[in-house]
Amino acid sequence: MTWPAPFDVLGAGRMKRPYHRYRYALLMAITRQRRARLLAHIDAIPEWRQLFSKDGSLLFVLFRRYLDRRWSMGRRFDMLEADLGAAARHFRADAMRILANRQNMHICAGPGYSIDLGINRPTRIEGMWAFSLNDAENRPLFNLSFGFTGPDSVLIASMQGVKRSDGDTMGLIRQLTKGCHGLRPHSLLLEVFRMACACWGIRRIEGIDSRHQVTRYKKKEDEFKFDYRAYWIEHGAHQGLDGNWLLPVEARRRTPDEMPGHKRAMYRKRYALLDGIAAQTAEALQAATLAPDHVLRGIRL
Repeated sequence: MTWPAPFDVLGAGRMKRPYHRYRYALLMAITRQRRARLLAHIDAIPEWRQLFSKDGSLLFVLFRRYLDRRWSMGRRFDMLEADLGAAARHFRADAMRILANRQNMHICAGPGYSIDLGINRPTRIEGMWAFSLNDAENRPLFNLSFGFTGPDSVLIASMQGVKRSDGDTMGLIRQLTKGCHGLRPHSLLLEVFRMACACWGIRRIEGIDSRHQVTRYKKKEDEFKFDYRAYWIEHGAHQGLDGNWLLPVEARRRTPDEMPGHKRAMYRKRYALLDGIAAQTAEALQAATLAPDHVLRGIRL
């Protein structure tokens, strides 16, 4: 594999701007050795060679940001190598072939939803890989992006709600929450991700702090807002010395004594649902199958 042409990495929009062209040329000059090492790393894994040869824009993360806005360019090179190496160890051969073709892998499904694993579509700077939760019509609703930071560690870099042109996002969330016995869709997506991590032998799951997000910006009034710190705390995380949030690999379940009497039936149904999803997830990761294509019309990622 050779390094892609500047147009393939930067895209048409940035190639029109002298600043981006000159900056890219400078970065290319000072990263010659690092790029050669990365290309050799990618060449050693045929599926990743296919993936990066087809889409040079995946390499733009090295010159902008990747997973954590604090990382230097040298750190981004190191972490992308670690990410690709760990992914090749954890994803089975069939799954790697699906991802290399930029298709999604089916993980699990239930009434009104399905969850897939694929290349992160919204923006790769928030992680190369993503679990997406889709509605009954296979339209994306939530997207959890992540990267492997080591052989047994991952960093969740975003939990993103997808805005729909029909304006019915909240209605779908309420409907799915009811169908999942009080478990909200973005919590369900995190539970499935943790189940996958357990299958991969992951021992450390970190969640990004809002200060360190690579796409930190002020959202418009009509856009989906997400409180990361409240979300991590709600799911049992504590903040580490580096500022990110360390989550338990396995979600804690309430004991009968901790359940309000009028909600015990709901929790029994929820936990039975999660047990079934765990079985689906483990089976899916053992025998990869192709997921239907996302329906993206009318949806802003």
